[in-house]
Amino acid sequence: MKTNKSILVIIAAVTLTLTSCYYHNWENLHPGGQVYTTPCAIDTGTVVSYSLNIKPIIANKCGQSGCHGSSPGANASDLTFYGDTTTNWNGLVAACYGDTSGASVWQYINGTGPGAGDQMPKTGSPLLTPCEKATIRNWIHQKAPNN
Repeated sequence: MKTNKSILVIIAAVTLTLTSCYYHNWENLHPGGQVYTTPCAIDTGTVVSYSLNIKPIIANKCGQSGCHGSSPGANASDLTFYGDTTTNWNGLVAACYGDTSGASVWQYINGTGPGAGDQMPKTGSPLLTPCEKATIRNWIHQKAPNN
């Protein structure tokens, strides 16, 4: 008799387990084909590299032709190279000099540049992700090193 009760308990447990399973499919979980990326791994303590982190963001989001890319007689708006703050005040480092309160690049990224509607990137250009913004912010806070 005891074995019959044990068998019934096991069968009931297996039945409940199998009927409680829920089948997930991509279309139900992500309507419209939305793709979700992993959370940003950048926080205020993350050391940011110009060559590994910043340069690719600038190349992909800011350095297109007609924006802040190189042009004949490269000017102050060319952000595709590191630049300097000693003689010519040119390149990306000149636009990131100081902290985020004084860095013109950061002001434009946040839409607080000197002119109305000066938020970068401009409409129609690829937007910066929150992770890319955090990366640029950290790099500026770290005194924009050429590393």
